Amino acid sequence: MAYAAWYILKHMRKQIEDLVASLDIGELRSHAWLGSGFASHAYQIDTSSGSYVLLARKPGEGNPRDYKAHFAHLRCLERCGYTHAPKAVYVSDDGEQLLITKVVGIESDKLHDTTSRDLQTIGNNLVDALLELQAIHVSDMQPEYEAVGLTLPKPLNEASDWQTYVVERFYPYVEQAPADAQSAWLEKQVSQHQPFQTTSDRLYFRHGDTSAANILIHDNQTITLIDWTESKFYQSPVGREEYGLAYVANNAPFTKDILPEMIRYAAEKQQLDHDAFRALVLEKRRDIKIADICWAYMMYTRASHTKTADPPETFKQILDTRIAEFKELFG
Repeated sequence: MAYAAWYILKHMRKQIEDLVASLDIGELRSHAWLGSGFASHAYQIDTSSGSYVLLARKPGEGNPRDYKAHFAHLRCLERCGYTHAPKAVYVSDDGEQLLITKVVGIESDKLHDTTSRDLQTIGNNLVDALLELQAIHVSDMQPEYEAVGLTLPKPLNEASDWQTYVVERFYPYVEQAPADAQSAWLEKQVSQHQPFQTTSDRLYFRHGDTSAANILIHDNQTITLIDWTESKFYQSPVGREEYGLAYVANNAPFTKDILPEMIRYAAEKQQLDHDAFRALVLEKRRDIKIADICWAYMMYTRASHTKTADPPETFKQILDTRIAEFKELFG
C-alpha cells in the first residue's frame, strides 16, 4: 500500500503543481494521496490559502459527467447559502478532475465515546441538513448546469427511481451472475415490488448518498455532507416525502439508536403525522435496501467477468452483508 501511494502521488505530482499554479489558491505547500474510492483517487492539497481535496477519476470508472454535476451542485448550494457542504473550486473541461475545499471533521462511522445526548444532537443536526435542502429549486440549479455545459436531468420519482436503479441495473446481469449471488432471492424481491406512481409537480432536492463516510461531524456537533455526485431533484406528492431519512437509516449505523427521535423531530418540523411518517420511512428503507443490494449484485457480477478496480470478493462481501441486513429488518 505504501508503494502504491508513492507511485500514484508521483504520477500526479506535476499535474497538481500545474493545477495550483493555474488557480488563484495561493502557493503550494504540500500534497498527499488520501486514498481511493470505487471510481476515483483523492489527494489533499495544502496551499498558503487553505486546504483542498482533488478528486481524479480512475480510467474506465465512473462518468466524466459526474464531476461536472458535482461541481454544479456545490456551486448552487454555496450561492443559495447552504452551509452543510464543501465549496467547489475547479472542474476540468474534460470532467476528469474536481477540486473542492477540504472539510475537517470526523466521519460518522468513526465516532467514539459519544454521549447519547450528543449523539441525538448530531442526529437532529443531520435532519436539519437534509430538510434545508428543500429550499433549493430547479431555477437555482439550472444556471450552474448550463455553466459547465450540462443539461439538468429530468427529476426522478419513486417509479422512475426504481426503474433506473433497480430494474435496469438488475435484470441485465441475471444470466451472468455467479451461482452464489443469491439471484433467485433477489429476483423475487424485485418482481414483487410495486413502486408508487405519481404525477406530482412537487420537487425536492436530495443529497442522494448520505452514507456514513459522507457525513462529517465537527467538534460543535454540526454536520457537513460530502460527495454530492448523486444529488438530484425528485418528484414527490405531499405525504410521500421522507427527506432522505430512509437512506440515512440504512447507511449510517450511528443513527440506529437515535432514529426514532430523528423521525419524530423531522415530523414535528414538517408538521406531519408522526405515525404515518414513521411508516413511510420504514417502507422507503425497504425499497432503498433492495436498490443497494442490486448495486452490489451488479458490481459482483461485473467483477467476476471483467477487470474492475476491486476484486469480486469485495463486492460479494457487500452483497451478502446487505442481504443479511435486509432479512434482519424485514424477514
